Amino acid sequence: MKSIPLQLILIAILVVLCGCGRGFYYSKDVATNGTPVFTFDENTLVYARKLYAQETEFKGRELTSTTDSLSENSYLTEVQYLFFNQNKVLYVSTVSSRYIYDKTDSYLIHNSTGHNSYPNSFYFNNFYLGHHNTSASLLEFKNKKAAQDWKIEQTSVNEIKLEYINDFALKNVHFQGQTTPQKNFLGSQVVDQSVKHPIVFKKMNHFKFLSFKLPDDSSDYDSSGKVRSTVARTYAKANEIYIAYKDADHQKIDYLFIPFDSELIPNYKALKFGSGKVRYY
Repeated sequence: MKSIPLQLILIAILVVLCGCGRGFYYSKDVATNGTPVFTFDENTLVYARKLYAQETEFKGRELTSTTDSLSENSYLTEVQYLFFNQNKVLYVSTVSSRYIYDKTDSYLIHNSTGHNSYPNSFYFNNFYLGHHNTSASLLEFKNKKAAQDWKIEQTSVNEIKLEYINDFALKNVHFQGQTTPQKNFLGSQVVDQSVKHPIVFKKMNHFKFLSFKLPDDSSDYDSSGKVRSTVARTYAKANEIYIAYKDADHQKIDYLFIPFDSELIPNYKALKFGSGKVRYY
């Protein structure tokens, strides 16, 4: 039997340590390496949508819901976030999983008072950076080729409902020496019909910053496996998201990164996401 080369073994170990299947790489990026694109401060509001899956009587099929009160056989599969800061909006999706050790405290980290307040950046996956058009109740996202307008409704102080999404293609129009992107309407997605239930984001109170925790971190639990009511440990904090551009005009994204105030793993204090993870900017 041929022995496995040591180099391949080391590569396999690194893949595991770096979180195979996750959306990021660990990096040594600092704020001066990029341009700030979103800030988290006392003005930031955050809303979260939790998705649960439950096995049905049909083999291989699942029901997806935003209700917490499903059976014990249900799984928290994903959390989606909407962050608002003045006229800016940031939508973040997470890496979905049916098999997470603790379904109530993996995507969200407890603060010192025991509230699930801090989004765990370990699971961040895709980013939509956009504009909040308050007069039209629209979340406007675009890149160089396409755009989306999300029609939202503030159904209560603590809830936002996504009603429909309008899709557009962007085409540059040249007129009198100027080039302007023009939105060409492609169609609408009525979300209640496409996912079989309303898409509702619920406000997260006590939010202050982004944080980070490895999936196997057990320091938040007592000897019986229950979440501690008061968490003694302080996790890494991040207050801004940055983009490193390839050009001076900020038209070509190299990567997005989130620098933290302390090490995530030895010698690394930032998370780095490839340009493909930034869908709209």
